[in-house]
Amino acid sequence: MRAKEFVTERRDRMYQYIRSIVPTWPEYIVKDWLYANQAKPFGRQSNITPADRSFETLRTFIPELLADIGLTVDTKWQLVPNMKFTMDMWEPKTKQRLIARAGGKPTELVPSTMAPNMKDAERHATQASLAKQQGGIRKEPVIIIKTPQGYELLEGWHRTIQHFAAYPDGYTGPAYVAVSQGQHGVAEGANWDDEEDALVEALEEWMMMQYDDQTIKTILSSPEAEPYKDPPGGVQWLYRAIVPRDREFNSIKASGPVIAFATEMAGAITFIESLETSDDWVIIRKPFNPADFVLDFTDMYEAFVEPDNDPMSRYEVEHEVWMKAVPAYTKSNKQEIVYTSKEHYGDNDWRKDDYKPKSTAKSDLRRPEDEPAIMQNPGKAYHYAKDVIKGRWPEAEPYIIQGAKSIIQSGKSMSDSIGISILVGYARDVIGGRWPEAEPVIMKNPEYAYQYARDVIEGRWPEAEPYIRQDPVWALFYAQKVIGGRWPEAEPEIMKNPQSAYQYARDVIQGRWPEAEPVIMKFPSRWAEYTKLFNLDTPAQNMAENFADGKNPGRKGLAKRSGVNTKASVSSLRKTAKNSSGEKQRMAHWLANMKAGRAKAKK
Repeated sequence: MRAKEFVTERRDRMYQYIRSIVPTWPEYIVKDWLYANQAKPFGRQSNITPADRSFETLRTFIPELLADIGLTVDTKWQLVPNMKFTMDMWEPKTKQRLIARAGGKPTELVPSTMAPNMKDAERHATQASLAKQQGGIRKEPVIIIKTPQGYELLEGWHRTIQHFAAYPDGYTGPAYVAVSQGQHGVAEGANWDDEEDALVEALEEWMMMQYDDQTIKTILSSPEAEPYKDPPGGVQWLYRAIVPRDREFNSIKASGPVIAFATEMAGAITFIESLETSDDWVIIRKPFNPADFVLDFTDMYEAFVEPDNDPMSRYEVEHEVWMKAVPAYTKSNKQEIVYTSKEHYGDNDWRKDDYKPKSTAKSDLRRPEDEPAIMQNPGKAYHYAKDVIKGRWPEAEPYIIQGAKSIIQSGKSMSDSIGISILVGYARDVIGGRWPEAEPVIMKNPEYAYQYARDVIEGRWPEAEPYIRQDPVWALFYAQKVIGGRWPEAEPEIMKNPQSAYQYARDVIQGRWPEAEPVIMKFPSRWAEYTKLFNLDTPAQNMAENFADGKNPGRKGLAKRSGVNTKASVSSLRKTAKNSSGEKQRMAHWLANMKAGRAKAKK
């Protein structure tokens, strides 16, 4: 019984080790094909010595095995729920084997005797019975590869044979499909490029607010969405903009398969401003429940549509997520309101002030009689200079700076960003260059200091760098877009944020950033991308090294609690195991094997 437990434990560790070699592969494929049919038989083959059955040997064996059939550890798999199966779809060898075994003939040979495997009939009977119970077609996907000659069947032979026996003209069923190196095309009449185009189109339709339920279904059903279904770390609150108009606020209800929220209030504000509505609006806040999380839309959109992650839209910083359409997220009440358009724009809301001329005749461009009042409001003064005067307005500039300072000092939520955005906008859009008088105010806000350096100065701004590097997001973009390389002084702050640390490694260092890896690990989807991007097999290496040197973080302190001397020799440990039971016996066995593995590794 103890030996069986030890074997089970080792197999569990072997499976986890194999999983770490192909971290992006679906678990179904790893467990049902790679582990069950390749790794376990490898460990039992009589022509392989025990010393060669180590985890480290598997690490070499598996990539070689995959290469032989046109796959790699980075192969993408697609789940096709309604694959059309016909006998003509297969490559010649697969088709030949399916025909030869039609109905369940025992043509498979037992390697040791080269005699027909009579257990084949039992397995076929089992698959036929299960298919009947599930309505004629098994619900478990078969595993296949698209090759130049047709599809190659890897896993699911017995069920496929039984399906063709019942439906000789073809049938529809689920399949996991891989495209071998250099090949395109998955389901009948489709290919990878077409599917990615459809996904990108759906993502853009959502962004342009020209979507329907099918758009959402296309996004969520795509295999590419899977890495973005892990809830983002560090999120406590969700924010959403609402335009009440004449509706009773507590009766307002969102509709649709999913409900979109921003993880930052700035995101909800930027969204409502992008609509250019003159109606009053409010921002509501709701607690984030990971159990109701559906998709990290921002991360997915940035990955497929805007991979350069340009922060000017502030979309990546806003971080839009989709939540389930449950009452907690579809309904609203006044107690959830945390910010309003009246707070945002103040008493003089320039959106509702018709300061623009109704005529385009040159004599009608400026309205001198209204200018003293316009220049008192920094937002209106900026837009008047940009859209009406179309140039600098020297008389208003002191008022714009002082008005922006007053907004910042008001202490209202978001007031800091609103005031400084006016100053940066005036320098960029009206002056077209630096505005020294406003720089002492601008430099204190990391976001707008970065934008000012990038768009106005078009280079480094040393005086503002102590402020910019206080924020990991804007420090990252400053290093990437302004410095164009590493920024050592800001790295301690950048690495505090998993998303920023990942992007800094990818876009700035363009290589591994070992010091930040413990932080990046906290964001599962980003860590998966990081390990894939840099061909990082640290999880596998660690497991193999632990197996060889006797370390196992999961068992820290267990040997001491079990009463096993970790410094004992291999023979002494085996003797302890022989004369013990329970956890002490398992620990002695385990330590003896680990020490034996370490001794072999040193030879």
